[in-house]
Amino acid sequence: RSVGEFYYEVVGEATNPTPLESYKVQCKVEELQTKDIVLPFRNAQFERAKQWLDSGGRGNLGKLRQMPESVTYDVRLTSPFYTAPKQITIMQAQSGPTGPASSVPTKPSSKGGKKAAADKADSVQPDLNSEKLCLEFKPREPGVYPCSVILTSNNDMRIYSIEGTGTAPNSRVSLTFQT
Repeated sequence: RSVGEFYYEVVGEATNPTPLESYKVQCKVEELQTKDIVLPFRNAQFERAKQWLDSGGRGNLGKLRQMPESVTYDVRLTSPFYTAPKQITIMQAQSGPTGPASSVPTKPSSKGGKKAAADKADSVQPDLNSEKLCLEFKPREPGVYPCSVILTSNNDMRIYSIEGTGTAPNSRVSLTFQT
């Protein structure tokens, strides 16, 4: 038997996440400087939040959906002195039977021994689940140029903080004193 109706109203305020990383770039005025920002497939802040929710911090909301094999982000810059592609796609590396590390050579090569093999493994491993966003900076005059790189997708949002410094071009000044 139905007695009446009720509803829950949830009031909240959503804010942008804190920047994942901060970068600095410097170049002379009217010159172009590029900076590659490494974008890992997994968002560390998002993963920590999911772990907190899975550990019981959410009540009974059900299971969170799995990440797709690729994520396409819209790229937005907060400063006109920077340029970047409008979109970027990050692919999840396909793992074999032993996981992603199976594609990394672990046997020392004939040149360089174990250290060379370790260096090569370090250079290959981080790129398996990441992509590089090429950011260009071109200041008009000397000064500091802050910028936020905001990446948004259907799955998450990422913010990277950039501080660019434009330096004056080298110029020669001479003073002549007459007494």
